[in-house]
Amino acid sequence: LQTAKLAQGGLVTEGTSGSTGISLAMVARAHGVRCYVALPDDAAEEKAQLLEVLGADVDRVRPVSITHKDHFVNKARRTADAASGVFADQFENLANLKAHYEGTAPELW
Repeated sequence: LQTAKLAQGGLVTEGTSGSTGISLAMVARAHGVRCYVALPDDAAEEKAQLLEVLGADVDRVRPVSITHKDHFVNKARRTADAASGVFADQFENLANLKAHYEGTAPELW
């Protein structure tokens, strides 16, 4: 929202096995943004239910190789692109790495 890449009512997407998607769904709801989560269908049903309670649109997909077009991460990326949304990209987002380097790592060390 701060960079204007995502406006109120806009769409943020993520491919996740649960925890990041849950956090993203909570933040999206608080800021009036829609949330789409692609989730492997072998993830716990309770995670999908919680995501839905938090307002996320959950797409359960079968687990496949990351190189496959239907991998949950690739599906989330395509969904963002098709809707002019924002793909959070937890696995390659440098802000995620920086947050762990500056925050989580010192806590653990």
